[in-house]
Amino acid sequence: MVPLLLLDHGVSPAELGIWNGILSLGFSILGSCVGGVLLRKGRSVHLLLRTLFVLRVSGLVLQTLLLFSLGRDTNIVKVCLLLTLVIQNFLAGVITTATFTLMMHCTRQAHHRVQATHYSLLSSLEVLGKVVFSAVSGLLVDSLGISASFSLFIILSFLPLLHLQTIPSTLY
Repeated sequence: MVPLLLLDHGVSPAELGIWNGILSLGFSILGSCVGGVLLRKGRSVHLLLRTLFVLRVSGLVLQTLLLFSLGRDTNIVKVCLLLTLVIQNFLAGVITTATFTLMMHCTRQAHHRVQATHYSLLSSLEVLGKVVFSAVSGLLVDSLGISASFSLFIILSFLPLLHLQTIPSTLY
């Protein structure tokens, strides 16, 4: 939603394309690579995800505060919001790598005959969750307004942290 709100506040489509397209995509790929390196060094998937989720929520809080300041039309706020898009995409890349690693660990616990199906189902549900949320987020912003919907997004971002506490330690 942030890129659309930035368009509404005068950021050009070309500038947004560079920041939210090229730079964000590059940092997302870099984040995936960093996630792989961190996990290869023997980091706990659980600890890494918990840290990343806290950073992600903190970034969302910062983005929301900047969005509240967006009405002042300062260029500094717009640049900071563009930077948060890049940082959030970097974190998303690291989180994706760690999440898929965790799904692989979970799949190893399944019976060997259903492991491929188990992993495919988990992967599909992960992608489906992103797609459904993307489709619904615009409706939420339109119906609840920016402040209420972004506050709801922050609250929803705490759910993975809570769920992480329920995962048995044998999986990570």
